[in-house]
Parts: sequence; structure tokens; C-alpha cells
Amino acid sequence: MQYTHHQFQHPIGIDSPRAASHPHPIPSPSYHRDRDALCGNALDGIICFKHSLYLIPCLLIAIHGSVDLCKFSRRPVIHPQSSNATVIKLCQLTYFSKLCLIIAVSVIQLAYSCFLLIRFGWWDPGQCISSLLLCVSLLYALPLHHLSHQRSQRSCTSLLFFYLFLLIISAIELRDHLPRSLLIVNPLPHQTSFLILRSLLLAAIFALECLGPFKYHDDHHHHTFSLGNQKNNINPNKNAYRPLSQDQSSLPRLESPLVYANVFSRLTFGWITPLMKLGQHLAEHDLWRLPRADQADALTNRIHQTWSRQRSRTHSDPSLIRAIVHAYGGPYLLAVLFKCIQDILQFAQPLLLSRLLTFADSYSHGNQPEPLSHGYTIAALMFCCGLLQTLFQHQYAHRAFVTGIRVRSGLIGLIYQKSLVLSNQEKSGRSTGDIVNLMSTDVSRIQGSCSDGLILVSGIFQITLAFISLYTMLGWPMLGGVVVVLLSIPFNMGLSRLYSKLQKVQMENKDSRTRLMNEILNNIRSIKLYTWENAFTKKLSAIRNDRELCLLRRMGYLFSAIFSLWSFIPFLVAFVAFSIFSLISDTPLSPALIFPAISLFQLLESPLGVLPIAINEWVEAYVSANRIGAFLASKELQQDAVIRSSYSTEEHVPPVEVLDAHFTWSSGTDSTLSGISLSVSNGKLLAIVGRVGSGKSSLLSGILGEMLKLSGTVQLRGNVAYTAQTPWLLSATVKENILFGVEYDEELYETVIEACALVDDLAMLEDGDKTQVGENGVALSGGQKARVSLARAIYARADVYLLDDPLSSVDAHVARHLFDKVIGPNGLLRGKARIMCTNAVPFCQQVDELIMLRDGRIVERGTFQSVLAN
Repeated sequence: MQYTHHQFQHPIGIDSPRAASHPHPIPSPSYHRDRDALCGNALDGIICFKHSLYLIPCLLIAIHGSVDLCKFSRRPVIHPQSSNATVIKLCQLTYFSKLCLIIAVSVIQLAYSCFLLIRFGWWDPGQCISSLLLCVSLLYALPLHHLSHQRSQRSCTSLLFFYLFLLIISAIELRDHLPRSLLIVNPLPHQTSFLILRSLLLAAIFALECLGPFKYHDDHHHHTFSLGNQKNNINPNKNAYRPLSQDQSSLPRLESPLVYANVFSRLTFGWITPLMKLGQHLAEHDLWRLPRADQADALTNRIHQTWSRQRSRTHSDPSLIRAIVHAYGGPYLLAVLFKCIQDILQFAQPLLLSRLLTFADSYSHGNQPEPLSHGYTIAALMFCCGLLQTLFQHQYAHRAFVTGIRVRSGLIGLIYQKSLVLSNQEKSGRSTGDIVNLMSTDVSRIQGSCSDGLILVSGIFQITLAFISLYTMLGWPMLGGVVVVLLSIPFNMGLSRLYSKLQKVQMENKDSRTRLMNEILNNIRSIKLYTWENAFTKKLSAIRNDRELCLLRRMGYLFSAIFSLWSFIPFLVAFVAFSIFSLISDTPLSPALIFPAISLFQLLESPLGVLPIAINEWVEAYVSANRIGAFLASKELQQDAVIRSSYSTEEHVPPVEVLDAHFTWSSGTDSTLSGISLSVSNGKLLAIVGRVGSGKSSLLSGILGEMLKLSGTVQLRGNVAYTAQTPWLLSATVKENILFGVEYDEELYETVIEACALVDDLAMLEDGDKTQVGENGVALSGGQKARVSLARAIYARADVYLLDDPLSSVDAHVARHLFDKVIGPNGLLRGKARIMCTNAVPFCQQVDELIMLRDGRIVERGTFQSVLAN
């Protein structure tokens, strides 16, 4: 129908004076035509339904955006880390461009809203309200853009989805208006132009937001610091123990793109593309730095906090599983959600297949054929289901695997920290092999349950979906399959319970074998010397062959029975369901019914097949979690045995102070040390002498907090370095044992080597200080190990030195050299507080104070001359 200019000024239209005075104004034809162009017609389904779609992005920015706004407001401002001025200018240009574009879209949207109100009033309130809400949402996005740019390293997720939904809705509106603009004479050109302009501006904002705040890529500046000249003495006012930081040790590596990747890059794994482009065998330097939250110390601290909260509860026993869930459960719960969505999409495919077969059947037997658009829609839905299913499956697998790695790193760090503070009573009942077994076998099983154990939950969910889908196809006959599954569950649970008991016994056998193997390796020299190889081989074989292998065989038979049972169940379920359907139903088994049902039965086979594996993994993880939990809940060293404070240079504040202290090795026994009181100031050397077994080494252990303090006070100020009577060396080079993680200072290193009389020894070694010392220093002699241990303590540059008989393992002339160059009043440690246990009387003449112990008590104290006189 054609409208002329005069018809737009119809005397009874809304613009005429007569219409204004009429109680119910009659809209003009131009009004109806414009409203149809604005809202659509009956061919589009629901009039103005597209306007209600604007509620989705508006609610998204209101809810999710508010959460992001609160999160960003609590973060500090992140300053640009790039030194490239061009990058910084480009970043600023991007930021201001986004703000200008948002303001432009807001102004255009506000102007268009005012136009709608003036032109049409409230004839279509949905259009007006949605337009005003969109304008408010765009203005609300401005502070979110500002804070996201200043305080976030990646693009804001709520803003990305906000603009994405707006682009989709704008495309839907353009789809409605562009055909009308071609068919209707003199349409509303302003609305089509507005939609095109708004879509272009939104696309530009979306593209700029996807770029992200790339200003935060750093240039990896190397931070170095001077340790000063330490040739002749170690400055007592400086703590030169400077362990290498996490960042320094990985400076050559680049920052992980995952830190800056937006939500779309993380969903599609686009952030890993630069690594894939290398196209070569990867080396360590090709890998990126781990994000800070995924580094070992951060993961250990997280599980340590949750475990401490579990232990602080008095009404229940601590649960390691609950601690793991609280520490790392967030991403894992998201993985569960992704897996459930993937399962739903997986079971939607047979339903779509059934609908596609019904569509194809409509073109046969003279039936009324369905429109081809239905077939295209079904095919498109099947494609989208497959695409989304793959997307969610990989997101689930990635998060589950990463959670497993986090649990492994955190638990290993937690077990290691616990092993350092075990009480002496607990240490006597546990060997190193037991702790290693916890770190390797038990932790690996818990990690495996995180990566693959989710199949248990997913399997139950898939079985439920399969039976619901089968019910929609077969009806009540599918209950026969349900009965088969229910009857098999108790039998399988009994087998799983038996498998759990065998698994617990197997772990005990592994502990016994590991403990025996550790003893064999530690005493391999004695075994070889006395030709005890056959005896220990028989002993080891008795555990391995007679106990472990026999139990493994029984467990293998049991697992095969469980797996065979669950593999046979899907066939039995399908057989029973189809048999009952054929007997009681009048409906024939058509291809549109059989093929989707068979697809569902095939999908049912997967969860039923992997369910016993998942149950097995969860059983093993549960046993391992209880073992680790029992270890972590064991008794620790006395936390308040030693009062530790910062180092003080004041002379009247001694670094070591013990007042009337009583110590014992285990609770319930008599005091090993009684009435101990001593004080060591800066630059003083205290010697502790006494017969063998008088308590000299125990006194040093008590000062370190290794013993149970019954009463008294022990206070240490500053860092402490300790050398044991039996030196402990790392299985590394001589140099690495001396540095022990401290930054290398060539001048100080050479000074320490010379003071510890290691120059000649290193010259005799083929590789010098790069010689591997072997396990516990097996490649070195006793005197060399003692001097390397002493050199490590000196290089640490501590404030307090506790030396347990450091001169007993060396020759007399070497002992004199060590005392003069290191320990004595003119040595490297002359400015430090030193406590030395020794029976070398010649060196006691040069100490500042001498203490004599007998039966755990101080019987004499004073200078060498005063003690000798008594």
C-alpha cells in the first residue's frame, strides 16, 4: 500500500488539532506504518519480542559488572611495566578511544530514546524501557572500563559478554529492518541508520576490549645487588643470606599469556598458540613462567592455611579431603559444571537424530513433507551441539588436570614442611622411605582422582540422563534396564569394599619394602663388605614376591571381575528393555525408535564401563588421603620452645639467651638437660666441653628447638647457622653444597674456600668444586665433608653459629687452621655469636667463656683459667 505526503497529515491523525482534542486519539496511518517498521509484524512471531532481549546484557552488566567493580576497587593500581614508549602511547590511545566510543554510543542511544518518546509516546513501552535501560547500562560500563584498565591484567569478562550480546541483538534487529527498508516506501530511515551506526560503534568497542591491557607485558629487567667486600670479615650488621627469588631464577622466561588472556582466548585455548607456532622440540627456556598463583610456594601456603583451620576444629577430626576442597575446589566445581553441560549435549545428539529421522520420514509414503528449513535447523543444532560438546569437554579436562597438578604440588610441599617439624618421637617411628612413599605414591593417587575421578560423578549423571531419554522413547519398558543396573550395584559395592581392604594392605607392604630398600641403600658399603647381598636379597624378595606380588594378583583378579561385570551390563540393559517393549507395547520398533535407542545404549556403555575404574581411583585416593592426613596430624616440635626475634646490634642484647631451661627428648621421661642458663653476646665465643654423653649436642638441639622444653626460656635473635657433628651434604656439586641456594659472590666464595682449607682438596679433584659429592657426600672423606659443611654455614652469613664439634673430623694442623681462620678471635666469624661443642683442650684457651657439662647439668663455667683452677 502506497502512502502519500497528504496521508501523513490526515485530519484525524495524531498530529491534527482534532486528534488532540479527541478523548481517544486515532493514530494516523503513518503512525501505524512507523510502528510496524519499529516493532515488526505477525510474520515475525511475537511483536517487539526482540526488545525484551536487551534485558540479558543489562542484567549481565548490572550483576556481573557490579561484582567486577567491587573486585577491581579493592585491587591496587597496576602501572605499565613496558619501557617501550610506543606501547604505552598505544595503550593510552586505546583506552581513550574506548571511552569516547562508549560516550558516543550512549549519547546516540539517549537521543534515540528521546526521539521514540516524542514521536510515539508510550504506545510501545517495551521499546522505550529497553532503550532507556540500555543507555543506563552503557553509562554504567564507563567506570568499569576505567577500573579494568587501571587494575586488571586482562580484558573484563562482563564487558566482553555485554558487548557481544549487544552485537547479536543489533544483528537481529538489522535482520528485521533491512528487508522492510527495501519493501516499504518511505520507511523510517533514521532507525536503520541508527542500528547500523550503533552496531559499528559496538563492534569497534568490542574489538578494542578484546585487545586487553597489553601495557603490562614486562621487559624482564635483571635486578642485581651488591654483597659488599667480605674478604677479611663478615659484617655483623648485614644479613647477607639472600636466597634467589622466584622471579630471578626465571628471568629469562617470558610471562605466561594465560595471565593476560581474555575469556574467549581461555575458552578456545588461543593463548597457547605462540607456543604451538614454534614447531620444534621444546626446551625449558621455551616455556613461560608459571602464574604466581600456580607456583609451588603459593599452592603450599593455600593448603597449609586450610589444613590449619581443619586442625583448629575441636568438635571433629581434621579431614584432608575437606582441606583440599577448600583450597583448590573452586575451579574443580566449575569443571564439574562443564562436564555436566557436556553430558547433556552428548545425550541431546540422539534426540536430534530421532527428530532428523522423523523429518526424513515425512518425505516418504505420501506424507505431508515438512519444510526444508526444519531439516536445516536440525542439522545446524546437531553441529552446534557437537561444537559446544567439544568446547566444554576440553575446558573440563583442562581444569580437572590443572587442579590435580595443584593438589600434587601443594601436598608435596605440605608433607615436606611437616617432615621438618616432626617431633623426635614421631621421627623414631617413621623412616625416610615412608615419607618419600607419601610424596610419590599417595600424592599421585590423589592427583589421579582429581584428573579422572570426576568420571564417577559424571557417570552417575550420564546414566540418569540415559534412562530419562530412554523413558521418553520406550516408556515403562526401560524400567527393566533400571532394575538390572540396581541389582548389579550391591554386588559391585561389595567387590569394591573388598578391593579397598586389599589396597590398604598393599600400601602397608609398599611401606615395608621402601623402608627396607632405604636401609639397604644407606648401608650398602657394609653389606658389600660383609657379603650380605644374598641375605638382604632374600629378605627383599620375601616382601616383594611373597606379599606384594601375591596381593597384586588377587587384586588383578578382583578388578577384572568388577570390570567384566560393568562391561556386560549395557548389553543386558538393552536386551531386557527391547524384550519388554516388544512384549507389552503395540508400537512396532521403527528405525526412528531403534537407532536413537541404540545410540543411547552405546552412550550408556561408556559410563558403565569406566565406573569401576573411577570407583577404584576414588578408593585408592581415599586410602591415600587418610594416610597423608594421619602423617600431617602427627605430633610436631614444641612451637613455643624458642622465642625468635630480629637481630639487634646493641651490646646489651645478646643473640643467644637461655634462662633456667629444662629439656627432654620425649614427653613422659626425665629431663635430659636441667637448669641450663647461658648468654652469648655479639663477637663472643662460648665453648661447651664435657665427656661423651654429657649432653653437649643435646644442648645445641635444645637451643634450636629440637627438644621438648619443660620449663625456662630460650631466646634467639637473628638468623642461625648450625653444623652437625655428622655432616649432611646434598647430592650435588661441592659448589652447590656451599652456596645452598644463596646468590654467588665470587670474592666471598674464594675467601670461604681458603679459610676452610679446601683449596688443596678442590685442586686434587678432577672437576674441582664442580665435582659431584654423591648421596650424603659419599665421594668425600669425613674431614672434607666437615669442612664443606662448615663452609656452607660461613657462606650463609648468619648472626648466630652453633658448631657441634667441627674440629673432631680433621687433622691437628687443619683444626688449627680452621680455628685461626674461621672460629677463633681473629677468624671470619669474629663478629658473630658462636657456641662450639668441643673436647679439644688447646683451643679452649682462646675462647671467651667455657662451660662444662656433666649428666646434663652445668658444673663449671667461666674462663679457661678459672675452670682449670677448679
